[in-house]
Amino acid sequence: MLQNHQFSDRFKQALTDLLPQIKDIQTSQTAYGPVLLSVYEKYLEEVPISIYQLSDGELICLAFLALILAPNELGAFLFCIEEPENFLHPYLIDGLVEVYLQRQRELGPQAAQLLITTHSLHLINNVNIENLLITSKKKGATHISSPKMKKEVQEVLSREELGLGDLFYSGTLEGED
Repeated sequence: MLQNHQFSDRFKQALTDLLPQIKDIQTSQTAYGPVLLSVYEKYLEEVPISIYQLSDGELICLAFLALILAPNELGAFLFCIEEPENFLHPYLIDGLVEVYLQRQRELGPQAAQLLITTHSLHLINNVNIENLLITSKKKGATHISSPKMKKEVQEVLSREELGLGDLFYSGTLEGED
């Protein structure tokens, strides 16, 4: 279990690793009760940048880090994320996947599960085939298939000819009609 200062230190380290232009993050209590979040960037004057001035990508990165690194008593067992590629650079997706995998190794079965919908070939390439489900709509019904069950997919992946993203794009991962 992470204590508050451990969470805060780890969060700051992960954030500055993913967004190197940020050198510090600070929270302050407002007179009305809510907490205000601000960041300091390396190449700007020592003026805090309000959360309201951050880009969508920076905000989404902050939110995903908070979900991934949240202490167990504050987190949930399942997080559903829809199309993170809409707001995140592929570099940030790679970094967030790595932070999640580290957290999963630390917590084992206690780690929160992520359910992510995506059309991003880049994100699919970061997923283990064991954890990938493909949804498709056929004749008005939604079908879910597991590409790990397809022998030809396993063979192509074992030869390292194509990645999962390429196979997804080609339609090979979809279930049978």
